[in-house]
Amino acid sequence: MGRRALLLTAISAGLHFLWENAQCSLFFVHGSFATGLRGMVIATTGDVAITWSIFLLIAVVSGGLGWASKRWRGWQWGAILLLALAVAIGIERRALTTGRWSYTAIAPTLPGLEVGLVPLAPFS
Repeated sequence: MGRRALLLTAISAGLHFLWENAQCSLFFVHGSFATGLRGMVIATTGDVAITWSIFLLIAVVSGGLGWASKRWRGWQWGAILLLALAVAIGIERRALTTGRWSYTAIAPTLPGLEVGLVPLAPFS
């Protein structure tokens, strides 16, 4: 489990880093958030840590880290999706209300929440 977890973490961090760079330059106007390499690495690291936190929470409820290598039950799929969406929406709302960033004119938003659809795309 250890090597596989490290490999998957490295792959997901790399892909997420590319995603951060692609979406940020197109859809966000940054205020207090650094948009350079350091800022993107921090954003990626934070998102990977959040993902691992969700994974570990489900592992505790499921009775161990081995749950990911077994056939996933419906509630596990649902828990990952709902927790990831809740965290993503919470982070977006906080960043928007504290002025860390705003959306460009071309950024599509989720009606009612006014949260960008693009940052939520990886979770759907």
